[in-house]
Amino acid sequence: KRNITPVVSLNTLDIKEQGSFLVLVGSNPLWIKNALLNEKVKNLHPVILSSQPYRSLPGIYSYVTSDNKGSMNYLLNYFKNNNKSKPALYGVNSNSLPNIARKERFLGNSIFAVTEQDIFYNDGSIDQCFLSFEKQINKYDCVICVNDFAAIHLIKQLERKGIENIPIASYGGTLLSANFYPN
Repeated sequence: KRNITPVVSLNTLDIKEQGSFLVLVGSNPLWIKNALLNEKVKNLHPVILSSQPYRSLPGIYSYVTSDNKGSMNYLLNYFKNNNKSKPALYGVNSNSLPNIARKERFLGNSIFAVTEQDIFYNDGSIDQCFLSFEKQINKYDCVICVNDFAAIHLIKQLERKGIENIPIASYGGTLLSANFYPN
């Protein structure tokens, strides 16, 4: 006999169906925390899929995370091995767990000396993010984008301005990037 686990999409914290476990996928730390504290989750075993690199959320849960330290070091080493010396981190959304984790790894790396001033935020306006970056673009010789959306926007803005000499690496691999430059 096969056990079938129902899949429930949590657009709100109104959990109607209960099984033995609940998978929480989220990019907002406050939303995930509230989901873990929800009374209806009490008898479930939550499994969190997130890029948060540490256990800072309340309760008992399992989690699956990505290797943000390894991937950030890979990108920074790639730039270092290609004679780059001043990276920027572009497109950070302060409400996104993956972005927060990438920001922490960028700031905590031992390959380049970077500071908060080397981070450009997309907190509601990717256009403002570019305008902030554009004012300081001459300080940087490489850029790491936190996702495909930020990378594609940055590429389009740089092309529009005729700037072609700054290498860009991005966390991505989504349908967005495949559709932007299809094979």
